[in-house]
Amino acid sequence: MDFTDSANNPATLDYSEFETAVNAWHEYHRTKSAVARPGSALEYSQAPALANTATNSGTMISFPPHREWRALDMLSSPAIVAHLNDLIMRCAAVNEAYRNALTKLQITTHLFLAKHSPSSPEDRAVYFDAFARAQNAGQAIFAPQQTYRNAIVTFYMLVEDVVYLLPDVDANKEEMMTKFKVGTSEAEKNEDDVRRFLRELVGKTSKGNESRALLTYLETARQRLKNWNEEEARLQALAEEALGALL
Repeated sequence: MDFTDSANNPATLDYSEFETAVNAWHEYHRTKSAVARPGSALEYSQAPALANTATNSGTMISFPPHREWRALDMLSSPAIVAHLNDLIMRCAAVNEAYRNALTKLQITTHLFLAKHSPSSPEDRAVYFDAFARAQNAGQAIFAPQQTYRNAIVTFYMLVEDVVYLLPDVDANKEEMMTKFKVGTSEAEKNEDDVRRFLRELVGKTSKGNESRALLTYLETARQRLKNWNEEEARLQALAEEALGALL
């Protein structure tokens, strides 16, 4: 199975839409020219893609999803279990980082939207500070988001390999492969729905409804996290079931 589409970076799409919606709100209050436009989302999406390594500054680094193991039929049972446990722990760690980043984005966005159009130098300073905080939080979400997605896609690869490793005579192999394929198809549909909704969000936003668009964006991001959490739980359960039949 080719996981290339599943591994595609959603950051470019997401941040460009967040950026557009924030700037639309900003323009509505006639202050757009006073704030520098943030860097292109492509700059963030092209950053190194992440895994379980950390730099000296504490920033997570990862790599595009790939099989981090040799062919499973060349590995011992404890080695296979170790790879599974590593992915479970990695997903838990990056899930927390992603959740925290999303919470910060939600808080800073609500604080920004609570500000009124500035009418004095003091008001402008407060307004621009709130805008910058929301903008920075919007940029900061995509490293942990992509780290989490990469971990999940790597998890897909391991589960697929474990299921394929089951002997053909095993009565459970076909059933587990069906579970895997059906679950994968449903997860891909959910992700496609989220991306399509985000793509359409800004285009459907009318002047005066920018704040509603931002809040809708946040709800959609929360739904994506929920979807990915469910994917992770399903993969873990299937991996444990397959390993139970294999060992």
